[in-house]
Amino acid sequence: MKSTTQGVDFTTKQIFENINPNILASAFNDMIQNQDIPKCWKQGWVKLIGKKDIITDYKDLRPIIIMNIGYRLLFNIITFKLKDWAESNINIRQQAFTQNRETTNHCILIQALINKFKKKGFILTNIDIAAAYDSIELKIIDMALTHCKFPQELKNFIINAYSNHQIQIEWNHTLSEKFTKTRGIPQGCPLAPLIYNCISQMIIDKIIEREKLPITPQDLDIDDIATLCFADDMSIINSNITLHNKRLKKINRWFKQIFLEINPSKSVTTSLPKPNEALINNTKIPNQDNQRILGGYLFESKLFKEELEKRKHKMMNILNILPINLIQPYNLKQVVTSKTLSQITHLARSNSISQSQLESFDSSIRNQIKRKLNIDARTPKECLYLPIYQGGMGIPCLEMMTDIITLRSLINISCHNYQLMQEAVNDAITSTFNTKKSKNLNIFENFHHIARKYELKVDNCNYIPQLVNEESLKYHKKCKNFEVWTDGSKTEQGTGFGIILQSKNITTRHKFKLDPIHSNNLAELLSIVYTLRLLPTKSKAKIYTDSEISINLLSNPKYRGPFLPLKLNLNSSRNLKTYKSPSSKLKATKIVVTFT
Repeated sequence: MKSTTQGVDFTTKQIFENINPNILASAFNDMIQNQDIPKCWKQGWVKLIGKKDIITDYKDLRPIIIMNIGYRLLFNIITFKLKDWAESNINIRQQAFTQNRETTNHCILIQALINKFKKKGFILTNIDIAAAYDSIELKIIDMALTHCKFPQELKNFIINAYSNHQIQIEWNHTLSEKFTKTRGIPQGCPLAPLIYNCISQMIIDKIIEREKLPITPQDLDIDDIATLCFADDMSIINSNITLHNKRLKKINRWFKQIFLEINPSKSVTTSLPKPNEALINNTKIPNQDNQRILGGYLFESKLFKEELEKRKHKMMNILNILPINLIQPYNLKQVVTSKTLSQITHLARSNSISQSQLESFDSSIRNQIKRKLNIDARTPKECLYLPIYQGGMGIPCLEMMTDIITLRSLINISCHNYQLMQEAVNDAITSTFNTKKSKNLNIFENFHHIARKYELKVDNCNYIPQLVNEESLKYHKKCKNFEVWTDGSKTEQGTGFGIILQSKNITTRHKFKLDPIHSNNLAELLSIVYTLRLLPTKSKAKIYTDSEISINLLSNPKYRGPFLPLKLNLNSSRNLKTYKSPSSKLKATKIVVTFT
């Protein structure tokens, strides 16, 4: 549990940590079976958090409800238990607050659609729901949970736990009189994001049903994708303004059915190649050349540059406040990276930042650090970049750091398990391969610009759909112990790998084909990585392989080869132990990899 702020009962996290886990589990199970929580847990206080740096109106404040520690602990456990369900059942068009999904994916997908349809026609309207979390009636939560097929016992528990909250508002360091909250999803409840995702699921399913769209869009077709959701933000996309306005009219009607209102004046439309008039309730939605979508921007434009300047100003203020001269040299890198560089690196995951802007940021950071540490201004910048053991200060070069983030971000998404994301990134990178621009690059053009800067070769690998035999895997779901045999190979016909998965119920075989450009070593390693996808959660497996690269990577703690990031990810994702085991059937020594 991240938050340790005390509720109105002043119970601390440490009290619950000292309670026997079995007693706590029994108490929580009784609450769910009795379909309610203790009355004292329904008390909370509202902390007003500013949405902006400068507060000019009460609408610039976000009310966060701080419930008691026991309440938050219970709902944290429920949210954790439901994360696998959410990943399987919440539509892929919703990318917020769901396991193995990121809103960055949709930012990049929208840029890929712009890259493909900017000449044919691209219209995006980001609709604003007035007081989205605070306006939800309890009967709408009931309707959403029923729509998502929640068990009756759990549904009743959630509805009763959300009823009759006694709330106080903190103002000027004092608490107001108590009042009963009659509606709204409590922002601050760990389950609140999933509840809203269930509500947005009703709207997404309506769009799919009435517009006859695919449940999971497979192709880069703007009209089939139709909508992309970022928690309570919904972006509607089309290629034709007439169809776009018809879709907006239907969506507005469906929101009214669940007592939510779209605010046309705060919604924004961006269209290419020319401006179009999007309407809701015969009210024109404001047009903008660019817009912000959850931290990302559609283009590198004046609006984006203004955002960068704000972040630069904020960074300089932070550096002014930080007692840099008192920070140990070994901690300086971490402090500077987390407090200042992170202001920019987050944007680099889904946006192209010009080299001149990065150099300006980098120069400002260096100069400020030099002044605070009384370092001669003529000292070469390399002295700050070099590691401490080489006489430097170990502060990362911002330009190189953002370049690496951009490359990794797109490469990772090009291998995403969601086929549409793979197609979007691969199509956009291929279509921008011959770009000669050096300014106002989109993120895909910037990808090639960075590759040329560091003399990296970019190869286009054809995507080959990897179909998993789900019918055979269902027999493995209840098993906890597995034995797995993996193998990869490369021939003139292509590259691929195979997996044999054995449990007490059944033995299944799975074959996967890769693009011929990939090596035998990669196939061998992917066979082990893909095994993680096939294994059920919380299972144990012994994986047998005679691959030399796999043996070296997994069993050698000093491995520092080209697949080091893969080794680090494997070590962090599952509890992994490796040991060599001589095989009686084969001459080669096999390695046994145990995952738990």
